[in-house]
Amino acid sequence: MKLIKYFYLLLSFYLLSNHLFAQLLIPYNKNGRFGFVDAKKNVIIPLQYEEVMPFVEDSNRITNKKIMLANVKLNGKWGVINEKNQIIVPIRFEESLQWIKEHSVFTVQSYNFEKKNKNFFQLLDATGKELLMLKGVFDWRGFEQNGIAYVAIDDKVGVINTKGKVLIPFQYDMWSPVTEYCYSEGLFGFCKNEKFGFVNEKNEVVVPFKFELYPQVTTCFENGKARVIFENEIVSIDKKGKIIEKVKHLSNPDFSSNHSFEITMNAKDYSLPTFIFLDKKTKQQVLPDTFTFIAPDVDANLFTVQKEGNFGILDGNLKYIYPLTLTEAPVKYTIKNEKRHLWLIQKDEKEGLIDSLGKIIIPLEYDEIFENLSEKNPVIAKKNGKYVCTNKLSK
Repeated sequence: MKLIKYFYLLLSFYLLSNHLFAQLLIPYNKNGRFGFVDAKKNVIIPLQYEEVMPFVEDSNRITNKKIMLANVKLNGKWGVINEKNQIIVPIRFEESLQWIKEHSVFTVQSYNFEKKNKNFFQLLDATGKELLMLKGVFDWRGFEQNGIAYVAIDDKVGVINTKGKVLIPFQYDMWSPVTEYCYSEGLFGFCKNEKFGFVNEKNEVVVPFKFELYPQVTTCFENGKARVIFENEIVSIDKKGKIIEKVKHLSNPDFSSNHSFEITMNAKDYSLPTFIFLDKKTKQQVLPDTFTFIAPDVDANLFTVQKEGNFGILDGNLKYIYPLTLTEAPVKYTIKNEKRHLWLIQKDEKEGLIDSLGKIIIPLEYDEIFENLSEKNPVIAKKNGKYVCTNKLSK
């Protein structure tokens, strides 16, 4: 479930581009009652709640109006208020609500592995109106930009959209092994009976479930082709599942101006591939390390790498800006009109922030770092169970 937590962080941890907080509102607790204070500890929202979460600022993509939202708990139920302490979503939910700014919807999830019948997922519009209710043990990686999400209920996978419609019924064994999301050119990638294949938007099988499940090797369709493994060989197929050609090299020339990487396959087990950096021209290995995972970021010209369970970050010259000591994959956030990048780093359940040069912005010592990064305001974080304000994100 850590993946889900950090995927939620990735969705909700966004920045202010044209607007900054008119007033920084900080969660405050006194004698077991919560409210919000300003930077001088003046009470702005009365200490009337059982629990609160930090404010999130956004521009509603539907109304284009600036909004500030915070989860609050009262009488054992959760709802959402604005900066004037007006109720935006009724306080009637069992769990806190997650605002998804890209689509102007809320989600509510409950996890209870001792009582599985208590698990559920709700999708709500901006007013709290229910769009979809799914009962069971729920898992997902969030909505893509097109408003589609692969989701699992009680280990069966289907697809939903932000309007609450179930696009593909919950009948598959797992989502795509590619990136846990595989919808392109009208086809969804799924796994069934330990084999990989594709269905169309009517849930009709168009590429049979006969290919092997090998993450980081298999791809979705692009320009009418997809890469899969069949009978221990890497091949390209068309949209009918017909093999077009065998694939000899798995390189990507777009990661930086000087380097590319190629997957070196374990001949006995394709499910455990290793990765190396190769020079584009000479095809010689330019870094002695062999990795189990490499994720390039073209915009920041950085690479997230994994080796023996730990993560690190390389710059465009393949120098470590952060060593292989992180226990979770770093997450990129962008600030100041997407011209500056920061990275949330995580180690042993502690969080911090670094910039694209590896400079420590926020030390790796906080339990949780919250949203609304701004160069003008302090960062709200949680440490030892208490909300604190730490460094401004100045350069």
